[in-house]
Amino acid sequence: MDIETIGNLVRAEFRKVLSTKLWWALLIPTAALTFLYALIWSALGVGVVESLTDSPVYEQAGVDLQDTAISVFGLARAINIGTIFPMLLGGLALPTEIRHRTITTSYLTAPTRMSVLTAKLITYPIWGLLYGLVISLSASAGIALGSKDNTGLLPPAAGWLQIVGTGLLESVLWTLVGVGVGALLRNVVGTSITLLMYSIAVENLVALGLPWKVAGYLPNQAADGMTSSLAGEVFLHSTTLLDQVDFRNEAIQILAGARGALDWWLSGLIFLGYAAVFVVFGWLANRNRDIT
Repeated sequence: MDIETIGNLVRAEFRKVLSTKLWWALLIPTAALTFLYALIWSALGVGVVESLTDSPVYEQAGVDLQDTAISVFGLARAINIGTIFPMLLGGLALPTEIRHRTITTSYLTAPTRMSVLTAKLITYPIWGLLYGLVISLSASAGIALGSKDNTGLLPPAAGWLQIVGTGLLESVLWTLVGVGVGALLRNVVGTSITLLMYSIAVENLVALGLPWKVAGYLPNQAADGMTSSLAGEVFLHSTTLLDQVDFRNEAIQILAGARGALDWWLSGLIFLGYAAVFVVFGWLANRNRDIT
């Protein structure tokens, strides 16, 4: 396979995606859900801070909560929930072609089956990056609106950039996981249900039965831990009230929505490992599999 061949196949993959309604049918709810999720969590955080600030106990203690970046948790949570959609987009990369029987043409017009899969593994992470940008912008708009005029409750620029950058990586990796799972299952309904059920329900139930520190090594927890651990650090750096606490504190991790979160880079490496495993097994499963 030369670069020109792969380039042509990648362009063909983009045309396939753009010729369907799926990409924007998923992109619209991505923006809407992420925005609303960030708005609600940010507004809840602001409400708690305002209630505490108005409390006589806090007034007597002279505690200032106006520069506590509580809305950072809304940003991280919204990014994490938004990555469901690029995961689904990646998951349907191969099953939709199998369902509509266009995969036969794709295989016959390409040099090898592996070149088709390679093109998908290049194309769909780019779409994942696009979705990540939409997710980040929607989540940022949500926390800005939810924080009202309390700019001190928003994350600082450096912290925002760190979380958004990590969120883009998370979105790309979830897309790759989706492509791998879709290549293994090869069924539109089966892939969609499996990805949604596992990411939303199954793993969360499994995590409840595991020790706190072990849960962070599960796929979904590792993915969420990338942004959530950074959110915890940004929050703690914004306040002097919790100088002896780090992001591994259970209360902070509950706020961030990532049980047993590790350092962001370690969570990222763990999740990258899961993405690689699914991609490799999906690749191997489709080398000689019957397409009729």
